[in-house]
Amino acid sequence: MKKSIGSSKIVVEETNNEEEKPMLFLDDIKVEFESQEFKGTHIEISPDKDKSVLFLESVKSTQTVWCPYCGGSVYIYENGQVKLKDIPLQRGTTHIWNFFIHRYQCNCCHEIFTEEIPFKYPGTRITYRAANWIKGFLQQKMSIKAIQELTGIHWDTIRKVQREIMDEAIWERKKMLREEDYKPRILAVDEFAIHKRNLRDGFGAGRYLMGRKRQSDEGFLKVL
Repeated sequence: MKKSIGSSKIVVEETNNEEEKPMLFLDDIKVEFESQEFKGTHIEISPDKDKSVLFLESVKSTQTVWCPYCGGSVYIYENGQVKLKDIPLQRGTTHIWNFFIHRYQCNCCHEIFTEEIPFKYPGTRITYRAANWIKGFLQQKMSIKAIQELTGIHWDTIRKVQREIMDEAIWERKKMLREEDYKPRILAVDEFAIHKRNLRDGFGAGRYLMGRKRQSDEGFLKVL
């Protein structure tokens, strides 16, 4: 499903001076943001200017929500909050999207479920925009540590995005090989380590160490 950022507009209600060419000040400007049944209410910036929070609330009508378990009608059981990291407004700062969401309970089967946030990147606490931002850095061969220091996003989250990129690339490669009916003709073995335990040392006749067990290349090939 395509993730839309939404629509926004800048509204100037009045200015702080009555000159012929009035100057706009920050207090004169109000930003209205609405997308995918969420509406931005306001934005707060910390006194040190190092953190900003955009507050959004759900405007979804209960009449448009159905129980995912039985298809019955629902009512709002309680409200909750979810915070997602987004692309910062400027370097060296943190930008958070704070969502006020609904938890529903079914009138028929009484199951409880939480309203989905279409901006949330699956399995993380970041937005789709932030995930695409990370993917751009990864495509530039930046290390996870460097990206973490630049974005302030947790190492595990960046690693998850990286794994998804790798899994997608491997899947595309396998698909291409299947379509081309590829069959390998040569198997090459080089030095490598797996989990810091399995090692091919590359000396003498070429020994292969698997854990504590040592095998020759010939034995290793039989295992394959």
